[in-house]
Amino acid sequence: MSKPDHQVTIAFQGLEESFTYLASRNFFRNYGKAVSYVSQRHAKGVFGSVVNGSAQYGVVALESSTHGSIRGVHDALLSLEGMLLIVGEVGQQEEHCLCGSHNTLDKPIELIVSEVFGHPHILECCNEYIDEIDSRRSARGLPDVVRVPTTDSVEACIIVAREKNAGATAIASAEAAHAHGLKVLMKGVGNDRNSEVLFKILLFLCKQHSLCYCCSVYRHDTLWSQNVELPVLPMIPYASVQNLLS
Repeated sequence: MSKPDHQVTIAFQGLEESFTYLASRNFFRNYGKAVSYVSQRHAKGVFGSVVNGSAQYGVVALESSTHGSIRGVHDALLSLEGMLLIVGEVGQQEEHCLCGSHNTLDKPIELIVSEVFGHPHILECCNEYIDEIDSRRSARGLPDVVRVPTTDSVEACIIVAREKNAGATAIASAEAAHAHGLKVLMKGVGNDRNSEVLFKILLFLCKQHSLCYCCSVYRHDTLWSQNVELPVLPMIPYASVQNLLS
């Protein structure tokens, strides 16, 4: 992969050390310091950054090997009516970790965990582990674990780090836990330890293609992948883009 002669901005969903951020860094790893990363809270923010030209590429999670398409992201992408190209993809195995402020598991996990924070998709991917904790708590006469959805896994870590409740935990990457001063209490808490999430690399419609009205996304994944050199395509000034779309 050749390095660009100018700074390239990548928009990604979530915060630094989120799974999407890690996938972005992996895909663009050979660009080195020529790449900067911009966090967006939601997928629509990623799409907007690419469309308005403030980012050259956007990265979003679109599919999970265990749960199929991530519906909210998929629907938001389809709503753009051919304005974005999918120019690459990267699959990433995600190791979901239970993270908290405890230094060690000095007592049974069911006595430690009373709340679990995480992205809704991640909570679903780890529901078997949480259900097992619920069963153990029930046997001790304790209420079920409270599952609290967050925007992403890093936000879950931030909340737990500032929580006064010692039973608050997050499901996130080990990198996110360490970045926010949390300990990894248990690794591999996902339902399928071999599950993979497919992240799509998005680019605004460039001068080399005409608008494709017959489909929502112009796909040429067969030509672009993480194993093929990824050139930096010329960006159209936003005013020109508006004229093209009108």
